[in-house]
Amino acid sequence: MLISSLEGADKIVKRLNTSEEINYIRQCACLIHHLFYVQLRESQWKYYYDIGMQENIWFGLVAKKWAAMNSMHHTYGRSKTLIVQSLTTLQRQLQEASQALQEFGNPPLPQCLSEMKPSLEFTTMSAMVTVVVGQGEHKLKQQFEYNKKMLKLDSTDHRLVQYVYDLKPNKQQIRSIRNI
Repeated sequence: MLISSLEGADKIVKRLNTSEEINYIRQCACLIHHLFYVQLRESQWKYYYDIGMQENIWFGLVAKKWAAMNSMHHTYGRSKTLIVQSLTTLQRQLQEASQALQEFGNPPLPQCLSEMKPSLEFTTMSAMVTVVVGQGEHKLKQQFEYNKKMLKLDSTDHRLVQYVYDLKPNKQQIRSIRNI
């Protein structure tokens, strides 16, 4: 994967043959992965906050029996307090992850990498690793998108069922509705 990440990367990767070089790139990949992961989590919690503000979708809870009778989850959403706390924590973690990556790139490259011919710069190596890590997080992004859609669908289910019961249907109508 690293070979196909950037143009000319194949020449660089073929020269990475010591454990010191590989460990340095692994450390860089771990830092970039952590940064991307925190960014994804922050975007998900921002979505929860935005949807909560726009559509008043906050934490919802119904009895498990009632949820089972209506074929839906018994909880949905998150409390506003939890969302704000999570966003605060994630913003701190994002700063820490960015700072850790920046500090990792500040000292000169290890001698084994800086003496390569042609020389390898941190920005080039970081760009290669970033492409690979970004491709590897595709499945995680899909899971986060799924969670966003499920929040919206679960809240819609709860609202629609509540609207139906607010109309005070009789037992016959309730049986008919459940068959739908």
